[in-house]
Amino acid sequence: MKILHLIWDDLNNPWVGGGGAVRTYEINRRLAQKHEITVITGNFPNARSEEREGVKYLHAGIGRTHFLSLITYSFSVPFYIRKLDFDIVVEDFCSYSPVFAPLFSEKPVIALVQNVFGRKAIRRHRLLGFLSYLFEELGLHLYEHFIVISPSMEKKLKNKFGMDSNILFLANAPDTTLFSLSPREENFILFLGRIEVYQKGLDVLLKAFEAVTKAHPEIKLKLAGPINKKNKKKLDSIIERRQLGNQIEFAGVVSGKEKFDILSHCLFVCMPSRYEGWPIVAIEAAACRKPVIGSNIPGLKDVVKDGETGLLVEPENPEKLSEAVIYLIEDATLRRTLGENGRKWAKNFTWDKLALLQEKFYLEVVSEYERKNRKNSHSKHTRYR
Repeated sequence: MKILHLIWDDLNNPWVGGGGAVRTYEINRRLAQKHEITVITGNFPNARSEEREGVKYLHAGIGRTHFLSLITYSFSVPFYIRKLDFDIVVEDFCSYSPVFAPLFSEKPVIALVQNVFGRKAIRRHRLLGFLSYLFEELGLHLYEHFIVISPSMEKKLKNKFGMDSNILFLANAPDTTLFSLSPREENFILFLGRIEVYQKGLDVLLKAFEAVTKAHPEIKLKLAGPINKKNKKKLDSIIERRQLGNQIEFAGVVSGKEKFDILSHCLFVCMPSRYEGWPIVAIEAAACRKPVIGSNIPGLKDVVKDGETGLLVEPENPEKLSEAVIYLIEDATLRRTLGENGRKWAKNFTWDKLALLQEKFYLEVVSEYERKNRKNSHSKHTRYR
């Protein structure tokens, strides 16, 4: 097949570089052994067209700023759809940078949905969030085929579109290197991922950590991941107000061995998010034999098994979060048990297996499209014979 994959994010994108970009890379580099794949991402500073492990990467739009990149990507990609030759389009649907590929492609389109924001987009971004909400509510109805990354997302889309929609659940997977690590414990709790205050609940985490430091002043909190000036300013203000300056460390963007080290050395990972899809960090922590304390929300509760691989708490509740953190700090036996269970659970998910299942879905969608085309062609031929 010739596969055209559309996703605004990219592994090298300085503004995000999130789980969707990781999944796109991991799946497509495996499928590129048999198929011709072109990925079109948004533009960003110093972006360049290149081939990565057999996958051609192109960049659409203007990459001067984050906002300009999002907007111009959405307007630019339809020109590529009309110009390029492909058998199927896979659009990582994001309501902040939608392409609405079915409007421009005669070939079949699959929407790969990492997250559904709903009204949370309005609370987070106001006017831009309202547009995102509208694009999501109206735009998702254009698609007939979906890949979703969590059972919660599958349920939500089936309730929205009914059972006639062709929806496949395929999770994200951890790096297999994590299974071979022998973790040890140092006196810090880890948040790993994009450092974004609202979605990731970092305001809740810092408020909870104030209580944690009173009970355990020896414990630090490390925040590792990309951060913009706006979120850094918000967090600095909270840290100063709560007098947590000596307890918080910004570790910056980590990858490769540095990422493996910080994961394998923490006591556990904390993810007090307000919403998630299927966070790769949670399954990576499990693979590394580290428990996760997370919000009891769709997405996270699909990855973290409460009382088995981690602990789930009421979202946006710093008191409950601090209680869970202190409880796990003080129970080393429970940390080890949750970690061992997590590693066993994470072994159910591999990129090799997921790539095969995703390829099978592509082939089924293309086969259905060709069958309908042959049927329509035959009907026309019979009508005018």
